Amino acid sequence: MFTPQIVRPATSSDVARAAGVSRATVSLVLNNHENARIPEDTRIRVREAARHLGYVPNNAARALKASANTGWVLDTRQVDPDGVFARAIDLVGGEASDNGEDVFRDVDATTLGTDAASSWARIRPAAVLASAGRCTPEATEFLRSAGVRALLVYGSEQVDYAPTVVLPQREYGRCAIDFLQHARHRRILCVMPAAAEHKKDVAERLGGVRDDAADDTTVTVQYAESSSASLRDWAHSWRYAADPPTAVICYDDRHARATIRALHDAGVRCPQDVAVLGAQDMPFAAEHIPSITSVTFSPDVMAERISDALNSMLSGERIERIDSPPLHIVQRESTQQRTS
Repeated sequence: MFTPQIVRPATSSDVARAAGVSRATVSLVLNNHENARIPEDTRIRVREAARHLGYVPNNAARALKASANTGWVLDTRQVDPDGVFARAIDLVGGEASDNGEDVFRDVDATTLGTDAASSWARIRPAAVLASAGRCTPEATEFLRSAGVRALLVYGSEQVDYAPTVVLPQREYGRCAIDFLQHARHRRILCVMPAAAEHKKDVAERLGGVRDDAADDTTVTVQYAESSSASLRDWAHSWRYAADPPTAVICYDDRHARATIRALHDAGVRCPQDVAVLGAQDMPFAAEHIPSITSVTFSPDVMAERISDALNSMLSGERIERIDSPPLHIVQRESTQQRTS
């Protein structure tokens, strides 16, 4: 587990001692002076020592000789820019900036693990918020060695190597099915993406739906992929089904919008014939026709929890887990109360 602590950033002298070479050799190797007559095995040894120690050349640090880590890095590479968690991160960054912190956002889609950590460490941050998919155990140790004093990773479940902002996907499914059951829907379709990067989250969402639906034997739940072709085929077959779904649970508001469009093109009305429920309360949901009912949480509460945790870690406190705020339904026109 990442423990907040004040760590002196590694210096070129540390690297030189670890690699058994001079500081001049370290400088030549790490500044990529290919013409210098340094054996390849020495170059490898120096680079490995630098990686192990978390040493990152920094011109500003050289000029100041020893500057403390400052600023916050917010990793948004794996966050939907229209999603509620993205808005929470925006609020975290805004508050940090208002408090005089330099805030850096990383949207680079090409680096993972220690490569990502190395790019963050170059700016000497005091605090980092990163996706668990990018910030691996090795990256976490790299950041600790580089002087980062506060680190939170976010993901659908808690990890054992760093404090975690937990965004439980199963709860989305439970909240959605509970809302529709109370609205007297008994035949429900789940529209979820088939892409590999969503596989784990989709399984958790469907698990949440089925967990709650299992308590009511009158409820049937079906599943469909959210590709344009599958949505179009399902929407056109709706009228000919013996017992068509009366409600659709969608992965997010973007998928809800596509589902409503497919239904409209097939002459099926939303919400009169089929209720459609999205998630994330994306900016367009309120303006869409019909406006989209959505499962979400408060971005303000989430931002407050994250900011408080990072500031506590910077003060030396130990943090292990930050839970998502309770989910709730923002009810709009795309769902309706059934009377039969």
